[in-house]
Amino acid sequence: VYKRQHEIDIGQRFGEPARWPEPLLPLLLVNVGSGVSCLVVNKEGYTRVGGTALGGASFLGLARALTSATTYREALALAARGDSSEVDTLVEDIYGSTGCVDLGLPPSLTAASFGKLARQGNRAARDEDVCRALLEMVAQSCCVLARAHAAQWRCQERVFFAGGFLDENPLARATIANSLKSLGGKAHFLRHSDFLGALGATAHALDHVHAHKVTQIMNNPTEPGPPKDDGVHGSPTSLRPPRKTANLDR
Repeated sequence: VYKRQHEIDIGQRFGEPARWPEPLLPLLLVNVGSGVSCLVVNKEGYTRVGGTALGGASFLGLARALTSATTYREALALAARGDSSEVDTLVEDIYGSTGCVDLGLPPSLTAASFGKLARQGNRAARDEDVCRALLEMVAQSCCVLARAHAAQWRCQERVFFAGGFLDENPLARATIANSLKSLGGKAHFLRHSDFLGALGATAHALDHVHAHKVTQIMNNPTEPGPPKDDGVHGSPTSLRPPRKTANLDR
């Protein structure tokens, strides 16, 4: 449950932990950093299936170009006080409340990001509203892309979001959660996603070392092998730790 926009603390991290989906795989991992990458994870491994250049760097770069914000946290603080409907064109602005009901569309759905600024005479906008619209534009575009890939791989209920853009950014997480829900999916956020890259690099390095050792043994079968694992002293290629023996003298 996310707070209303005026009550959100930009330092807030995550709410109550949720249960892991059952079954877990396949799942879609959406990494939102400078850009966005989408990866499908299944029992066989993972595959990058798409992405977009519209990510966290786009948000900060445009915020610097269009507002007084100079840092990421300044842009988030402005966005927390803003109202994107002041600059975005909503479905309600086009069809009216009655038309939205007839079409079955939410009135607050964004029809065109920054659409109201395209009208003649509407050139001035508050920095807060611009930053909020920028943040929602990035978050909503991630959702549309994620929903398309998740539908293809039939994992709409297992879409995981990670990346630096979402860290200490409850506004983006709330936008993603609500937008994906309206599209028929479910968003999950990883509490310690900062470590995903380091863990992946470590796992890849360990796999490479293990594969290199196996290749050496296969290419040199006549060379003396490692000491036999007698259950007391583990061999260099053994994947299990040495077995401890009891000290009967004590």
